Amino acid sequence: GRARRRTLLVDAGQQSNLAAHGIGGLLGHDGRPPGELYEAGRREIAAYPSVEVRTGEVVAGERAGDMFELELSDGRRERTRRVLLAAGMEYRPPALPGLAQLWGRSVFHCPFCHGWEVRDQPLAVLANGERAVQSSLLLRGWSDDVVLLTGGPAELDGDDRSRLAAARVVVDERPVAELASSNGELVAIVFTDGTRLARSGLLVATTLHQRSQ
Repeated sequence: GRARRRTLLVDAGQQSNLAAHGIGGLLGHDGRPPGELYEAGRREIAAYPSVEVRTGEVVAGERAGDMFELELSDGRRERTRRVLLAAGMEYRPPALPGLAQLWGRSVFHCPFCHGWEVRDQPLAVLANGERAVQSSLLLRGWSDDVVLLTGGPAELDGDDRSRLAAARVVVDERPVAELASSNGELVAIVFTDGTRLARSGLLVATTLHQRSQ
């Protein structure tokens, strides 16, 4: 790039935030679809003749003397002096019916990224244990109506329940069956007993994992 070093960028185009309706909190790009930002980045990189961008993945690599030998998903092999891993993270939300089509919009893991769009609406948190308390208290900054869904017996001690009660967070221990939606937006949590809880947004305390193996 600007340092005039020959560089090969291998990009699978599977960034985790592509599902989001827009970027939140990035100055100058607030609300911009993530895909647009990545395409703009590729165009900027293309202006530098020392950088080559390929769509694909590095599937294997090994040290070869003072070099690294890499195998790409298209079968080609490349040799390089340095390897920079920037595979990013992937989210693994629960396999709950109705969740996938709402992920990154009205179902999310980060209130700083998505809380503004559902502010002052009835919200819920799907989690249990310590993360459930932290997430519920955090989400109260965007809504006065927050329900904690533990999906079963709550793993909360007396202090946890006191903190939640002080913040007026209701704890619901009923198992969740699915998420109901309309026009691509969450409208209700459906429990295994068939009852429903009207909600406009759901924070899921999902886990993060490295994409690289």
